[in-house]
Amino acid sequence: MRILFFTNSDTLNVLAATAPYYTLRFLQQRADVRVFLESNNKAKTTPGLTDVVYHRSKFLPSLAHVNLPAAWTLLRHGLDKDVLVYTYDRLVAPGLVAKLRGRAWVVDFQIPPLEQDLEFAAMRGKRRENSRRRYWFRKKLLRLFYRYCDLAVTLNDETKRLLVGEYGIPETKILVLQMGVDLERFAPSGRALPWRPFRIVHVGSMGIPALGLEDCLEALVRLRSEGTVIQMLIAGRVTMGPEESLRHAIERLNLSDCVE
Repeated sequence: MRILFFTNSDTLNVLAATAPYYTLRFLQQRADVRVFLESNNKAKTTPGLTDVVYHRSKFLPSLAHVNLPAAWTLLRHGLDKDVLVYTYDRLVAPGLVAKLRGRAWVVDFQIPPLEQDLEFAAMRGKRRENSRRRYWFRKKLLRLFYRYCDLAVTLNDETKRLLVGEYGIPETKILVLQMGVDLERFAPSGRALPWRPFRIVHVGSMGIPALGLEDCLEALVRLRSEGTVIQMLIAGRVTMGPEESLRHAIERLNLSDCVE
């Protein structure tokens, strides 16, 4: 079987999008995979030898500017008989093209499809009535499209319930692959840590509430109250909101001496 893997992330950079990076490596060990990689013309892409790079359109509205260039690229490169199309989140058009040609379609949900849009709009101060109307219109479109997928993969039962209730995907089509730690492989040894203090390093985007950085800071406060001091280093790019909001949170929680 050949897998056509559609993503808008740099597949050679684990920090660009961790889950697609490791999902692709997993699939490449088991099948012939060709990557269809979106470039937004701003960030430099680093395609592999078998990648097809395409560009989203600046002139198409809403979901179309992401989906139509991907579908057109797929049609140009053709669909063999023994092919499965694997897409992420709102990349539905390549999957629909696959279904029209009698091929299989798997869609991977790392996050709920649209639910973060309103949260991000509110953070930017742009949560207006017209943005809500666009949100509900796009949600109805996606609810119509997702029902045709052969398999939906997601990370937890909460997202599974949302996909069933809000997007109409049959429960029998949803596979939950939990993220977590192998407790046998990483079992506590009972030995004292060889270094003091223990350090946590976060490398990645900052400012997105879903990443839970402020939750981590709250945990550091609780651990400190119980006598455990942990140093934390935060390194990355601010993608949502001002950098000062994170600095204020560190100062408010009196963590300036242990968070850099």
